[in-house]
Amino acid sequence: MSLNSKGFFLVELYLSLAIWLFIGSGLVPVYIHLSKQSISLKQELEATHLLYETLSSSVVSGTSGGEGLVVRNNFTFTIDEHVEADSLEVCISFENPFKEEFRKCEYVEQ
Repeated sequence: MSLNSKGFFLVELYLSLAIWLFIGSGLVPVYIHLSKQSISLKQELEATHLLYETLSSSVVSGTSGGEGLVVRNNFTFTIDEHVEADSLEVCISFENPFKEEFRKCEYVEQ
């Protein structure tokens, strides 16, 4: 910095700070969306594991567990089992971080 700058350094500092704030304000919503999407994917994976665990235990035991509410890894899932003629259908439903209802169903012939 030279002695004849007369405050040029302060203006340059404000300009660079404004640029960084502008960039940061654009990236914060992207970060929030990606973190919610990551949580949603973890929740869907946990639902899929729970669905196949319930389905396999119902097939092995030969009985259906009916309906129920399951909390696993701080996620709440609703399990619905329907037995029709010779098939068993198990459905898992939950609400993801985007407040959307998610439902996944699988069935097996008995």
